[in-house]
Amino acid sequence: MTRGVKSRELDAAFPRVYRVSCHAQPDARASPHAPHSPAIFSVVMVVGNGVKPVAIGLVVGLSRAFGLTRYVTAMLYGVKVSGALTSVTVALVLLAVVVLATYIPARRAARVDPVVALRYE
Repeated sequence: MTRGVKSRELDAAFPRVYRVSCHAQPDARASPHAPHSPAIFSVVMVVGNGVKPVAIGLVVGLSRAFGLTRYVTAMLYGVKVSGALTSVTVALVLLAVVVLATYIPARRAARVDPVVALRYE
């Protein structure tokens, strides 16, 4: 099996991943909004993987909180419903903290040359 055939098979199976791992430039088939450098792709991937579980948790938590508000106010005497604006604001602040907490280390890690990092270990 020649190198060209193997390269085409890998490119067909994993089009975006293979091009990024080989440091090749994306071609015309790639999305126009896709990041064009492996460093940017890495940062976007790390931030996305960090934000995804938090976003799912926020959606589930806010929907349950809004759904149980009537039940809690009926069961407990003197408890008033806090506004939905407060809950949504807290959720957005939490999401912003998560984005910053994943973006800053990912950006620093993307600046490091992989060969230097491997030699350091």
